Amino acid sequence: MKKSLLIAAAALVSGTGFAQSTVDPATYEEVDGLVLKNRVLLSETNLGREEFGKYKWMTGTPGSARTACTANLDGKDVIVISQSAAADGAAAIHIIDLATGEYLKTLSLTVDGAPLSGTLCANTIGCDDFNHVWVVGYAASTWVTPKDGSESYGYENKFYTVDLKTGALTLAANVALTPDDAEANGRVDYFDLVGDITRTEGRCAIAAVPTVGLTIYGWEAEQGGEFVPMFEGYAASIIDAAAAQTCPAEQTAWGTAPVCKIVKNDAADFSAQMFYIDGMSTAAVLYDRGLQCIDGFMNAESGLVPKLNINGICDIAINGKKYVAYPFSGHSGNEKTDEVHHETYICALNDAMEFSSLKKLWTAPAAGLGNHSDGGTRVYPISVKIYKDVNGVEGAYILLYKCMNGFGVYTMAPKEWIDPNGDAGVEDIIADDNNAPVEYFNLNGVKVNGDLAPGLYITRQGNKVAKKVVK
Repeated sequence: MKKSLLIAAAALVSGTGFAQSTVDPATYEEVDGLVLKNRVLLSETNLGREEFGKYKWMTGTPGSARTACTANLDGKDVIVISQSAAADGAAAIHIIDLATGEYLKTLSLTVDGAPLSGTLCANTIGCDDFNHVWVVGYAASTWVTPKDGSESYGYENKFYTVDLKTGALTLAANVALTPDDAEANGRVDYFDLVGDITRTEGRCAIAAVPTVGLTIYGWEAEQGGEFVPMFEGYAASIIDAAAAQTCPAEQTAWGTAPVCKIVKNDAADFSAQMFYIDGMSTAAVLYDRGLQCIDGFMNAESGLVPKLNINGICDIAINGKKYVAYPFSGHSGNEKTDEVHHETYICALNDAMEFSSLKKLWTAPAAGLGNHSDGGTRVYPISVKIYKDVNGVEGAYILLYKCMNGFGVYTMAPKEWIDPNGDAGVEDIIADDNNAPVEYFNLNGVKVNGDLAPGLYITRQGNKVAKKVVK
């Protein structure tokens, strides 16, 4: 039997069922010499709500496990999901194998031995360009005016690095608005950064956008230095609403829980010269540091403009070509609908990355991640990890995550690319016993006896595992 067995198939053969991993039943056509393959899909859509809800990273208050990222732990690439409990509960992280979807462990987050706690205290998790995993909480108000009449101050946004072996946190950065920025006060749910949050190996830039007005916050630090305001002495920069180029036009605020995504330049100097800003009331628009509009979905084909209830966008660059992945839709509020929800569009761009050139390649997952209400959470984190094979060809692992709905890991690469983790898919498994009886299982790993209803099943014959459609 091939070594590159999908873990789901191995689990089924051993009798442990399909509950720990499964795959997207859809197939994706080759486009422009590129292929999209699913390695693992753990979602409400393909597992069912009851089975999906049993996962550790699905427990707790709805919407509390809002963000995820990819990182490396002892040479293994992993998914790290942040569980930021509401109502002053303690925070935790869940670690999952990126290539197989295998659950590895859950760790409580601690500061000096005490649990990290507080409302949405680890709301954003990320991994910097030097493999430091970091977390930061949300800020209900970035400029605080105490009720007791004492002096107002900038709220301290504390960034911690995470020890993926113990869950211990180390304070790496503490950034706040200055008195000159007080008028730009607002709530911030999510942050982004590039470079090295510890500043030991490189510089770092941090950015966020509040829910009020058309504002961006930014701080930066040189290697070995402390963080200072990014915008000529100010931590906040405000766009004049009359001059702003938003999508749709003439918006006066980004909307609920907006996301700011720093664009990495080819020089990788982490200077944060451009930002995508994406909110509930706006689709993603690209701005420079002076908040001049460069491009955005207002210039894209209308059918490619995402629905305005979900936030997130991610650049992908492989083999000198530019691509972008973004959530096209969120949940509908009507859980009985048959429409696709929480789906990602993966598109190609020209070398200038102009939105007018946007060309859709695939929708992933084809059936969406799910239609589960997520407590008002709007963020849809997408992470990309690039692998170069033995022939120098690049391919991308793309993590699509949506709290309360699940995640999928897809590879996007030229058809000649050699996946370093081996091929994924039960079709690659070689039979060991063609004379054994055939057993049928549904996609939740439950054995099905008697007459089979039309649908997709997993069959096992000896050590042979395959997909079968019953019509």
